[in-house]
Amino acid sequence: MKHTELSKGVFELTTGFVRVYLLEHEGTLTMIDTGIPGMGEKILSTIESTGYERKAFGV
Repeated sequence: MKHTELSKGVFELTTGFVRVYLLEHEGTLTMIDTGIPGMGEKILSTIESTGYERKAFGV
Protein backbone atom coordinates (compact mmCIF):
# COMPACT_ATOMS: atom_id res chain seq x y z
CA MET A 1 0.00 0.00 0.00
CA LYS A 2 1.40 3.40 -0.88
CA HIS A 3 0.43 6.84 0.35
CA THR A 4 0.24 10.24 -1.29
CA GLU A 5 -0.27 13.52 0.54
CA LEU A 6 -2.95 15.28 -1.53
CA SER A 7 -2.70 18.46 0.52
CA LYS A 8 -1.58 19.35 4.04
CA GLY A 9 -3.08 16.73 6.33
CA VAL A 10 -5.00 14.89 3.57
CA PHE A 11 -3.63 11.52 2.48
CA GLU A 12 -4.73 8.93 -0.04
CA LEU A 13 -3.60 5.37 0.73
CA THR A 14 -3.84 2.99 -2.22
CA THR A 15 -3.29 -0.64 -3.05
CA GLY A 16 -4.43 -1.47 -6.54
CA PHE A 17 -8.19 -0.96 -6.61
CA VAL A 18 -8.65 0.04 -2.92
CA ARG A 19 -8.45 3.61 -1.69
CA VAL A 20 -8.45 4.82 1.91
CA TYR A 21 -8.41 8.50 2.84
CA LEU A 22 -6.84 9.93 5.96
CA LEU A 23 -7.58 13.43 7.26
CA GLU A 24 -5.56 15.09 10.05
CA HIS A 25 -6.83 18.03 12.08
CA GLU A 26 -5.15 19.28 15.26
CA GLY A 27 -3.40 15.95 15.83
CA THR A 28 -6.51 13.82 15.42
CA LEU A 29 -6.93 11.46 12.48
CA THR A 30 -10.13 10.58 10.66
CA MET A 31 -10.08 7.66 8.25
CA ILE A 32 -12.47 7.14 5.37
CA ASP A 33 -12.06 3.45 4.65
CA THR A 34 -13.22 2.09 1.32
CA GLY A 35 -11.08 -1.01 1.81
CA ILE A 36 -12.13 -4.62 1.96
CA PRO A 37 -12.32 -6.97 4.96
CA GLY A 38 -8.95 -8.18 6.19
CA MET A 39 -6.98 -5.09 5.16
CA GLY A 40 -6.94 -3.42 8.58
CA GLU A 41 -3.36 -4.21 9.53
CA LYS A 42 -2.05 -3.17 6.10
CA ILE A 43 -3.96 0.12 6.35
CA LEU A 44 -2.61 0.81 9.86
CA SER A 45 0.97 0.06 8.75
CA THR A 46 0.62 2.46 5.84
CA ILE A 47 -0.75 5.16 8.15
CA GLU A 48 2.32 4.71 10.35
CA SER A 49 4.49 5.20 7.26
CA THR A 50 3.00 8.72 6.91
CA GLY A 51 4.55 9.57 10.30
CA TYR A 52 1.43 9.24 12.44
CA GLU A 53 1.01 6.74 15.26
CA ARG A 54 -1.98 4.42 15.66
CA LYS A 55 -2.89 6.15 18.91
CA ALA A 56 -3.66 9.32 16.91
CA PHE A 57 -7.07 7.81 16.20
CA GLY A 58 -7.50 5.56 19.19
CA VAL A 59 -6.43 2.19 17.78
